[in-house]
Amino acid sequence: MFYQIIGHDQTISNVFKRLLVLLGLLTLAACAPKFAHVEGIPSYEGVNIKKLSVATVDRRDFILNGNKEPWFEGITRAGFGVPHSLRRESEPENQSFAMYLSLKVQDSLKGRGSNVEVVSLEAGTDKLKSVQALVAEGNPALLIEINHSRYDCCFSLEYRYDFDVSVIRANGELLFTKKFAHWYEDMEVDETRFYSSGFYDVFGIHAQKYADLLTEFLNDTEIQAALARAEN
Repeated sequence: MFYQIIGHDQTISNVFKRLLVLLGLLTLAACAPKFAHVEGIPSYEGVNIKKLSVATVDRRDFILNGNKEPWFEGITRAGFGVPHSLRRESEPENQSFAMYLSLKVQDSLKGRGSNVEVVSLEAGTDKLKSVQALVAEGNPALLIEINHSRYDCCFSLEYRYDFDVSVIRANGELLFTKKFAHWYEDMEVDETRFYSSGFYDVFGIHAQKYADLLTEFLNDTEIQAALARAEN
């Protein structure tokens, strides 16, 4: 969980000193501080949606080719840049990243009184089959497609994402699709929440980031207009 070691203005000698410190810290990983759990529930401010089906389909190439497991979110780098994939604790165990996002959307909308059904889709399910599965119960639907999402934590916190969000009528008509994509080469972190005793809370940082992204998706004016139309 320790990723930020140096600032841009530090000397090369300090870099090596810090790397030595990092190696020592890694041996003390069991002593890492306990951070407050971050629920990461997005904030939905739109009109109440009576019924909605929600699904997230993972289209990341490293998932489809089997290089990474469906739960994969990103990597942290230990000494000398050696990458490690950390798995978020979840219930059920090994919950996919796609399902994690769908359940957060469900929690948000249920908090506003909506009846939300989460539909599980296998990674790589094509758009037509995804739409068919979503509207099988006769509900309007929200489909999130993960084209890319991956963080890389070492000397800085890099996060790159690319999502497509679609709104679908209960009859299967695709009403609207919008892309949300960005590449943070050095993402800002609230150190008052996510830093303690030389360690950063990588999972807390990203739980909050995913919540912020889903909040952006759900409260986008065009997405909300499409959701209102989908119920008619």
